[in-house]
Amino acid sequence: MTISRKGFLKSSLAAAAGLLVSGVAGKAKLFADAEVAKEQEQMYKVGDTVTQAGRYQCAVCGFIVEYLPKHIEKGVTFGMCTVCKSGTEDGPKKASEEFWKYIGACK
Repeated sequence: MTISRKGFLKSSLAAAAGLLVSGVAGKAKLFADAEVAKEQEQMYKVGDTVTQAGRYQCAVCGFIVEYLPKHIEKGVTFGMCTVCKSGTEDGPKKASEEFWKYIGACK
């Protein structure tokens, strides 16, 4: 089978265009995944208002606290970690440092 120069160029350009389009689509999906991950990786510090009901984990020791919808209605704020004392002067993270991480909805 022989391919003319014109046929070779057409097939090469078609293949390159296909790769480009699939690459753009793949990057768009990666960007969307990164946005979701960024939202879930947001960290909170002592005094920040809890805006979403769910479970939050101390990034230092792994202790988990659960905030219910009734807490959100009352304007509850994040406090110190009662296990490792993060959020206090005696803890590994000070009150001005973020250490609470949202990990999921209440069960």
